[in-house]
Amino acid sequence: MKKNEVLVLEAFDTTLEGYGVTRHSDLVIFVRGLLKGEKARVKVIKTYKNYAIALIEELLVTSLKRVAPVCEYNLKCGGCCLGHLEYEEQLVLKKHYLESLLIKNGLDLAVKDTVASIPNLRFRNKIQVPVQNGKLGFYRAHSHDIVEAQDCKIQSKNAGAIIDFLRPHVINNLKLRHIIIKEAFKTGEIMVAFVSLAKEDEYLKTLALKLKDQFKMITSIIYSYKYQDDNVILGDEESILYGKDHIVDILEDLKFKISLKSFYQINPYVTPLLYEGALERIKDLESKNVLDLYSGIGTIALFAAKKAKSVLGVEIVKEAVLNAKENAKLNHIKNVDFVCEDAKDNLKKHLKGIDVVIVDPPRKGLHQDVVELLSKEGIKEIVYISCNPATLIRDIALFMERGYQADYLRGYDMFPHSKHIETLVVLSKLKTDKHTKVKLGMEEFDRN
Repeated sequence: MKKNEVLVLEAFDTTLEGYGVTRHSDLVIFVRGLLKGEKARVKVIKTYKNYAIALIEELLVTSLKRVAPVCEYNLKCGGCCLGHLEYEEQLVLKKHYLESLLIKNGLDLAVKDTVASIPNLRFRNKIQVPVQNGKLGFYRAHSHDIVEAQDCKIQSKNAGAIIDFLRPHVINNLKLRHIIIKEAFKTGEIMVAFVSLAKEDEYLKTLALKLKDQFKMITSIIYSYKYQDDNVILGDEESILYGKDHIVDILEDLKFKISLKSFYQINPYVTPLLYEGALERIKDLESKNVLDLYSGIGTIALFAAKKAKSVLGVEIVKEAVLNAKENAKLNHIKNVDFVCEDAKDNLKKHLKGIDVVIVDPPRKGLHQDVVELLSKEGIKEIVYISCNPATLIRDIALFMERGYQADYLRGYDMFPHSKHIETLVVLSKLKTDKHTKVKLGMEEFDRN
């Protein structure tokens, strides 16, 4: 197989990254944008020992599942890699992906149908837009090149309008690295943040005043100063250029203060479905004490506190813990408390009297010390929410080796048209001492 070689290939599968899986002379070739059942003339652009990557030159047979792309930048920026596949089929594909990971890890578990996002466009309440080399837009897949997308269809119209207004004023700012926009869909409040390598920027201070006059829904403009030019998006110091240091949003009947550094789920249409799906799996929640690890600004903790006997949230980000405490007061909820600690520190102390543990860790999953301690302490119910199915299923296998069973597994489409999926698993402690033996497959093959 040589680079630039042209072949006619037919896809027998589609990956979650939007690549058609084909084969030529016993070599697997991944074709970007090709759907299962489609045939195309393709050009090989990269070759590796065990596989190759190709692009479509001419589509010869078209799948009935192919739809008009979500936008003109589909398959150009790194976001909507499934934007040319009909939405119902995206949900099926994500379910099959979870099933394949389970099989790979030797687990025989049933996966419920993926919960859809309604709507599946204009759902993002947060965007991070890089500024680089006179361009403002979104990163091309697997690169640091910027695609200058004029209107991203998964971001809100307000966010798009703000970016369009800012573009001519900031593209030549050599110190500016990112513009972050957070929007509270229920209250209409919007936060804009400039992340810069400059300690101060008088021009951006003046621009902030023009921005708030142009967009009356903006209630917070923040300047975030980065000490180093690295891959970390948020800065090290913050100052308020206009308004407050937070915005307020509403999920169901709960209000939440959201600061720049606070984690808040980006899809407000699916988030309540995810939390309700998690909490309704807990039997007799009214009589139980709950520990919420990686609790953020207290979203699921406060949802749980409306029914549970008590809830304790543990979170390492100081700003998020402050937000969580304020959110409890804002909602007049008194049976909940929050502490600022690493999830694995003092965990044994926090587990005293706990009936249910909820975890929503970062992409790397749970620290093995956390898995070990939860298992040793015999926590009867564990609710695991994850944005990374690979580490989630790795951890499920570890829990099953230690005497747990998975009672419920379901994907929630928090990120339509992308390769990402939020996953919910409910684990319960087996009553016998017989542990389940499973085959562990720790690494997920990255086809890209």
